[in-house]
Amino acid sequence: MNKVNLKLLWIAAAISLICTVLFYQYLSSLEKQEEDKKYVQVVVAKQDLPPNTKITKDLLEVKKILIVSIQDSVKEEDAIGKYVKETILANEPIKRERLVADNTKQLFMKIPEDKRAVSVQVNEYIAVADLIEPGNFVDIYINQEEKTIETENGKVNYINMTKLSLQNIQVLAISKRDVIDEEEREKTPTAYSITLAVTPSDAEKLIYAENYGTIKLALRPINDKNIATTYGVNEVTMRN
Repeated sequence: MNKVNLKLLWIAAAISLICTVLFYQYLSSLEKQEEDKKYVQVVVAKQDLPPNTKITKDLLEVKKILIVSIQDSVKEEDAIGKYVKETILANEPIKRERLVADNTKQLFMKIPEDKRAVSVQVNEYIAVADLIEPGNFVDIYINQEEKTIETENGKVNYINMTKLSLQNIQVLAISKRDVIDEEEREKTPTAYSITLAVTPSDAEKLIYAENYGTIKLALRPINDKNIATTYGVNEVTMRN
């Protein structure tokens, strides 16, 4: 074999090798493209999330998941701040059906942090002519009647006093149902309950006042967060 033929043989072998490599790279790129089509980045839970867990950013991560597994999954910004309705396992996509809906009617989901839901009995006179609605904010005036209490140091006399005791209290729910039929309306008691969001210490005051005095609600203007300073009113101060 002469040198020319040998050289042509080497060139043909090199071209064949290059073509093989290029063809392999092409097939690999096709496989990668096909694989990429099967996967998509979704938000998953970093750990098991039991019911009533509030979702925060540190509880989530992004992973590639098969497309068939991501039906009804939500974006990270749509999951943060929501509460878990059903247990979400670690590495499981966050799906809308596992989260508590924004319009849920479950009362416990509406109670602000560090507050308690307490119901008090009211009527049209106590509750601003029935004009209070869930989501409103009210002030609560407490009236304590005159009484004498026996103590270790003797008797202590308390005079009548009306005091603005609780302010800017959120109304969570109202139990009164609408009755259209006049005959049924006559059978419906005028008293009903209003559920309020209060701190544990305010709950004590409210429950005590309801049992040993009377209360009256005042509806606050929208967006009014001011806290008034008052000193209460009794027979003496009313005459001054």
